[in-house]
Amino acid sequence: MAAMQSPADPSATLVPIELEPGLQAFRCPTTQGVYLLASSYWAWQRTLDHVFPRLPAGDETLDVPPPTTVRLCPETGTVMTRYKVGHGFSFSIDRSITGGIWLDGGEWEALKERGFHDELHRIFTAPWQASVQNAEREAALDKHFAERLGPDLKQEVQAIRDRAIEAGKLSDVIAFLTQGLRR
Repeated sequence: MAAMQSPADPSATLVPIELEPGLQAFRCPTTQGVYLLASSYWAWQRTLDHVFPRLPAGDETLDVPPPTTVRLCPETGTVMTRYKVGHGFSFSIDRSITGGIWLDGGEWEALKERGFHDELHRIFTAPWQASVQNAEREAALDKHFAERLGPDLKQEVQAIRDRAIEAGKLSDVIAFLTQGLRR
């Protein structure tokens, strides 16, 4: 295979490594990013005898600034598509038309730490991306209502809403709150 240039540092040549036992990859010596060939990823994937349990997000964050330029596939030179990981991860990963995957330095380790590394292929699916968008929308609404109501009132209203939902009385509570507003 011909030498491949790093998507994050075009002046650097990717170096072959074994990322996990049986998973061949290429590391950028300057950024520590990793490129996975689709064939290597799928061959490794087939050797796994179980799916790793997914762990919830903790307080740790990976400080990876978003790329300011497009990433080019080291195999084809074509533009890679960026996908948000979501689910408590603040970064995005890039995918080539070949199916190859670029992860910036520390991203593989962050995914592995929470058990997401063995199902990278799911991140590129429409259901996964829809769930990321829904979570972002929910977070934006949550922030909006916290700003409009203040954190204490928002928390009280949320508790009432949750109790009303649990009791199957949400529409009654909404009717009660809005009755007489046109006086």
